[in-house]
Parts: sequence; structure tokens; C-alpha cells
Amino acid sequence: SLMRLADNIFYAVTEEQPTANWSEVESRALNKFLKEVPNMEAGAARRIIKAVSPHFQRKSGEQLAPFSKNS
Repeated sequence: SLMRLADNIFYAVTEEQPTANWSEVESRALNKFLKEVPNMEAGAARRIIKAVSPHFQRKSGEQLAPFSKNS
């Protein structure tokens, strides 16, 4: 699904850039998502990224936590 793809991309971006600020993470995730789904409009891709991004919460001293099926 597109949500799972976006989640996987967020995870990859946070692994590649663990110290990046949140807006940079979202921007990189959006760019990677658009490369994976090139026929999708940017606005639709942005909405999917924004829907997945709240599931990545910063915890003190830890990396971002990925989306889980149970949340």
C-alpha cells in the first residue's frame, strides 16, 4: 500500500539522516516517495506523507519510532 511505502521511506530517511530536523526529514521523504511513485501528483503525495509523519514521534535520546499496525 502507499501508506506502507511512505512509512518505509520515512524509516529509511531517518536511518540515513538521524540528526536531520523534522522538516528536512519530511522533505526528503516526500522526494523519495515521488521517485517511487512518479505518476502521483505532488499534492496527493504530500497528503500521504503528512498522514504518515505523525506516527514518527521523537523520543528522548532515541531515534524516530516507525509506524506500527497497532497504532
